[in-house]
Amino acid sequence: MDTQAVRYVGIDLARRVFSVQLQDADGKDLGSKRLDREEVAPFFASLPPSTVAMEAAVGAGFWCELFADMGHTPLPLHPRAVARLRIGPKNDKKDAALILLAARLPDARAVLVKSREQLAVLSLHRMRDLVIRHETACAGQVLSFLLEMGCVRWRSSADLRRTTEEEIDAEIACWPSEFQFTIRTGMARLRAAHEENLTIRRALQRWHATHPRSLSLATVPGIGYAAATALA
Repeated sequence: MDTQAVRYVGIDLARRVFSVQLQDADGKDLGSKRLDREEVAPFFASLPPSTVAMEAAVGAGFWCELFADMGHTPLPLHPRAVARLRIGPKNDKKDAALILLAARLPDARAVLVKSREQLAVLSLHRMRDLVIRHETACAGQVLSFLLEMGCVRWRSSADLRRTTEEEIDAEIACWPSEFQFTIRTGMARLRAAHEENLTIRRALQRWHATHPRSLSLATVPGIGYAAATALA
């Protein structure tokens, strides 16, 4: 394989094993290769400057940055641009070829790849979503346990967070020990999740306070720091 003739590459991104499809400037097929993760960087470093097409999936930002540093032109494509060409069973080698085909079509457009800073603040949003779901689930479980025993003193997650351990202990003192254990465990998880939520919110607020674009977005009526940081 004459790798010095390569001008276009389609790569199917993966965790460990990558498939690549190669073409020259005229679109002539130069073959395909399977590369372990450790082989990807050395292989692309040996190629002349090329257009490297891939799906804009998880990890695409890392590879786009790496390939750009090597002098290549990354072309991250929306997964739908590739999926519309897929016929029959899916496999890595076929996907690499379809990615390259999608990149050579006249309507091929690169997806905007997020910077590391953008990915970092979005990771806070993803983690906050997870923590909020966990907090909501813990509160719902504890409230249902209480209701099973006829206790309707607390109605919401906020009500539970405001109550003290002494108040909970007094309410469940005569209940079976197993119920007491599950209530106390659920309350501990609820409080821990809420504290994590507050910690992430403070991190988002710090990021928001130091980024002009986020501050500018927050001047729009109805947009607070959370939406502003996500949009920025």
